[in-house]
Amino acid sequence: MNIVIDYNGFADRFSEKLTNIEDDISVRIIENGALGSNLCNATDTPFATNPNVTCGGQYLIVYNPDVISKCELFQSEQDACLLHEIGHILNKDENLDEVFKEMQCDNFAVKAGLAIALMNAIIKMNGLIF
Repeated sequence: MNIVIDYNGFADRFSEKLTNIEDDISVRIIENGALGSNLCNATDTPFATNPNVTCGGQYLIVYNPDVISKCELFQSEQDACLLHEIGHILNKDENLDEVFKEMQCDNFAVKAGLAIALMNAIIKMNGLIF
């Protein structure tokens, strides 16, 4: 996996985890409102991807700084969310029900040692939504 455009040093922090991914895929992490961000719906979530669409052969993960700020996500929580979104890209071909697919994506962050950060991010996001 190749992170073409990075987010706050994410690619460096998780370079070992990302280089161990056998899939030859490229990912751009872009801000909501940037060219191509409309392919992913990041209006009410800190991070979003559409694993069925690429832009120039690259998958997009869109981040929404307004939502990240409102949720008060720490860097580790943001990293956990990014790993979850990468999980969506890696599992895009899986024919699974949505709940199980979300669990698989969560597991990608958990395997990177960010279980508590992911749980905290989910709690903060739910507090914003409800």
